Amino acid sequence: MLKIIQVETDEHKFHIQKLFWEYFNETKLIFSHRFGINLDVDTFFEQYMTQLHEFIPPSGRLLLGQSEAKIVGCACLRKIGEDVGEIKRMYVRPEFRSKGIGRSLLEAIINEAVYIRPIA
Repeated sequence: MLKIIQVETDEHKFHIQKLFWEYFNETKLIFSHRFGINLDVDTFFEQYMTQLHEFIPPSGRLLLGQSEAKIVGCACLRKIGEDVGEIKRMYVRPEFRSKGIGRSLLEAIINEAVYIRPIA
């Protein structure tokens, strides 16, 4: 059973860091193999860690997916305009794909979108 968790604690943020690191490294491999492009994972990772506040309430959401006590994925949402949000960094660990987790995270983040407040 999948549990959706709103990121609130330092432990949650630690899991987000691990998931983002995995995401960027997987993206690097895809870009390298398919397009011959070498991405600097450290730069992307640092950039997104400094922007993490954009995905925290009230103007964003950051969700973790947990299955059987394991963190299996995440989804991020930020407000970019009046009545406009952007889903970013949705990721499910490879060993948990094709189990409906991505769909559940997407549905949860869409449901959370109605609660984000205007940009100050």
